[in-house]
Amino acid sequence: MAVLLLIPVLVAYWPVRAAADLDPAALRDRMVRSASVAYTGYAESSGTLALPDLPQTNDLAALLGETTRLRAWYAGPDRWRVDEVKATGETGTYAAVDHSWRWDYERDLLTVSHEQPPVRLPRAADLLPPDLARRLLRGLAADDKLEAAPARRVAGITAAGLRVTPADPGGTVGRLDVWADPQTGLPLELAITPVGYDVPVMRSRFLDLQLGRPSAVALERPEAANSGFSLTNPNDLISRVDAFAPFDLPGQLAGYPRNQPVEELAEVRGVGTYRQGLAAFTVVPLPPGVAGQFRSSLEEEGGELQISGAPAASAGTPLVNALVTVTPRGNGWLIAGTVEAAVLERAAATLLANPPVFRR
Repeated sequence: MAVLLLIPVLVAYWPVRAAADLDPAALRDRMVRSASVAYTGYAESSGTLALPDLPQTNDLAALLGETTRLRAWYAGPDRWRVDEVKATGETGTYAAVDHSWRWDYERDLLTVSHEQPPVRLPRAADLLPPDLARRLLRGLAADDKLEAAPARRVAGITAAGLRVTPADPGGTVGRLDVWADPQTGLPLELAITPVGYDVPVMRSRFLDLQLGRPSAVALERPEAANSGFSLTNPNDLISRVDAFAPFDLPGQLAGYPRNQPVEELAEVRGVGTYRQGLAAFTVVPLPPGVAGQFRSSLEEEGGELQISGAPAASAGTPLVNALVTVTPRGNGWLIAGTVEAAVLERAAATLLANPPVFRR
């Protein structure tokens, strides 16, 4: 019995042979191009970010502040399934080209979405190591430092390591460590450590993984004679705001360029992401009523302040900061991201002093 209990410990500390000798920049490029690599696996994402529970943001605080357990079947960018495993049951998301299904096992409810919004709130599937790593590595700044990290064994694979040290002084990310299969470039584990910290506050890694196309049966949409059924369009706060916001956000804010590619700006207008490498923040216009609710929530977790004479509130963690300001008309702005609070305050002051131009 003692030997059996020691096996996981011995495996974890077993010497790791050097992974393939890849240049850090080449390894990063291989990871970014790994979206076509098929796999089946089980992963866990854990965070220690005590974010405020803001209204109408679903389980965002739980996704970044707790442990999320995920089973994934991935055939390609337009064909995959991810089940979020909870103590009370599972919730599965199935994707196929231009629509998706959400299967709630506990409620026996199937929800179909035929439109994919250009912007939306994060979901559990976004926390899988490949998806999260590719999203972060795709937008690195030219002067961010890339270097090799020691190889480690992840889900039975000797993974090559990459460390990214951001150059932007206004960001909160101190370093990003990613380990990937050296042959395919598939990211297997990542860890995000804030500035001034030695221990990561966000980590996602595979515990079990099989490379290769998953079973077609696993990707089929579930059918149940007694299940509830609903047909819907994406309806989270971010997608609703972006669809109905009557103005365009500026191309630059607080010294950060807007992140959306030119071809997407025709669809994404009301919500804007501004980014310089791993330092990024998102601006969300809030309608009257909702702005006041968000401000109250942030006041409970953080503190009250004034920006350009307008009431505001802010709260933060070592990695993510958030700010809400309310105008005399009752509407306002939610600005949040991996930047210092001073950056958010500069962005809010600019929006209040120079409101976005209304669409024609």
